[in-house]
Amino acid sequence: MNGVHRAATGLLLLFSALTSTQVLAEKQDCAEVFELLKSQKRDDFIALPHTGSEMNSMFDTHQVCYRGKDLSRWAAGAHMDLTSGINGIFKDGTAAIVTAHQRSNGELDYSEGNYNSSLILLRVDQESKRLTRTELMTQQSNDDPAKSIADFRITGYDDFNKTVYFQAPAWTTSDAVYSFQVGQALEGKRPNLKYFGPGRVDMVINDLGFEGLSNNVGNVLIWRDEYLPNQGRIDVLYLFDNDGKRICKVKSSDPSYRFNLICDER
Repeated sequence: MNGVHRAATGLLLLFSALTSTQVLAEKQDCAEVFELLKSQKRDDFIALPHTGSEMNSMFDTHQVCYRGKDLSRWAAGAHMDLTSGINGIFKDGTAAIVTAHQRSNGELDYSEGNYNSSLILLRVDQESKRLTRTELMTQQSNDDPAKSIADFRITGYDDFNKTVYFQAPAWTTSDAVYSFQVGQALEGKRPNLKYFGPGRVDMVINDLGFEGLSNNVGNVLIWRDEYLPNQGRIDVLYLFDNDGKRICKVKSSDPSYRFNLICDER
């Protein structure tokens, strides 16, 4: 069982236990989360529970729980709210990477040159068992939409290549997709960003045991908004490799396209 298998299993168990039969609560009880983690001998696990408004992506979260305490405000920073995060894979759950942005009703008036988005490393100090916070990166402005990184959110993780994917608003009809190697971030260093192009991440292909995906582990599915004659603007799904090279256009009409990839056009 590889790292993604272990992490996915643990996170699914945690997610299932925290979910009611119908609807997720708007906020999870961190004390209950900790009791569940203790029963699994995972006392130092940094939990990023989903809430009722966050069912679009497994990376969406507004909450950080650690050892029974809700540390969301502290983790996000002053006048900020958490927007996404990834954990359970790094260092047995004792490290997490989260994003935050300025609270919509915040008191600060950000002017040009100030920042209202952050990429943050949360890490458990192995001696004190205290949670530490390191701000890795903040919003950056640029006249080129492809280089202006604003309200970024984590949208995928490639365990094979140890790569995190995130998106940021860029154009009227599309986000910009970026990636970075997770090793630098886990050391508390600003990651070197790689621009992938316009679009939104559908799924990063990890080794989850599906035969139809085995040849594409480490690749990523990305939707792109395109204009086609006689069709107007439509979303088109493409398969890219980890270096950003387009492999093919993917047939997406079948609901199971994610687990049985068929190249419609190369």
